[in-house]
Amino acid sequence: MHKYRHKYLCFNDDIQGTGTVTLAGILSALRRKGLTFNDLCNQRIVCLGAGSAGLGVVNSLMYAMVDAGMKPERAAKNFWMVDADGLLGTERPTLYKSQRVFARADLPDGLSLLDVVKKVQPTILLGLSGAGRTFTEDIVREMAQHCAQPIIFPLSNPTSKAECSFEDAVNWTDGRVIFASGSPFQPGMCRAVERESADSCAKCRVLTNAQTRMAAVEYNGQVYTPSQGNNMYIFPGVGLGAVVCRAKHVTDRMMYQASRALASSVTQNELDHGLVFPDLSNIREVSKQIAIAVVQQAMAENLARRPHGELQDLEAMVTDAMYSPEYPPIIRKPDL
Repeated sequence: MHKYRHKYLCFNDDIQGTGTVTLAGILSALRRKGLTFNDLCNQRIVCLGAGSAGLGVVNSLMYAMVDAGMKPERAAKNFWMVDADGLLGTERPTLYKSQRVFARADLPDGLSLLDVVKKVQPTILLGLSGAGRTFTEDIVREMAQHCAQPIIFPLSNPTSKAECSFEDAVNWTDGRVIFASGSPFQPGMCRAVERESADSCAKCRVLTNAQTRMAAVEYNGQVYTPSQGNNMYIFPGVGLGAVVCRAKHVTDRMMYQASRALASSVTQNELDHGLVFPDLSNIREVSKQIAIAVVQQAMAENLARRPHGELQDLEAMVTDAMYSPEYPPIIRKPDL
């Protein structure tokens, strides 16, 4: 990515796309808490997983903090990164350059995840470890003791590798968790749906998507619904915007604006039901708004090869450029 991003029109979806969609989910979670996007600067973030995906996510979050006015060195202190050997401390000799940015000098290297949660009292817990069930009951309950609405995103794929299940996160936080996963959870229809019918539920009518409804969890008589942070929310819109304006390259700020556009597309009704990503039935409209945000940022950075005079009615231009999978028949049927 670093070798080619300024030479060709490209971006790395595994690193940048995952970071961008995760940032959008966290910005939506802050909205659900009644906070602003800039309140990201006040969060304490523990990330389990210090590989390329984990670093891509925390770098996206740190970029948003810097954009809000923080110095990079100060923003980096909002993160505690943990790998298979424990907390990344400055005394560890095997750190990569990209990991050293987030290495801690205030806590010992190798501290366990549970001990990190006890010391830090995080508001956000991210999982990008590829190791299933690593957010144990002790860890989640410890976090929930010190945070009214803990934000927990177990993002590892597939579902068997997720750091915790949605049902466990709901139970261990007494229903206070704001949750998004990297893979869908489908433990069967929520019991409220089973009691009424497979097509409706008086308690969760907002859940029009069958897959979402199947992942719902009932706790103390209330139905809770998870979100899935899928990269499909981001890469079509980013690619579309870059193509429409003929961008020279894709910048970090374009990806950041894509995050904001995605987070802003979540309706208040969806937020009220615990969702931090929009319903997939609206994906084309969401992608359009992301593409418009990318074009606007490319223009602001003078990276749009297409003349600005041609980029006036962006909504119409982007809509016209969107692909529709409609195929007319190419073989004439014989007359009967």
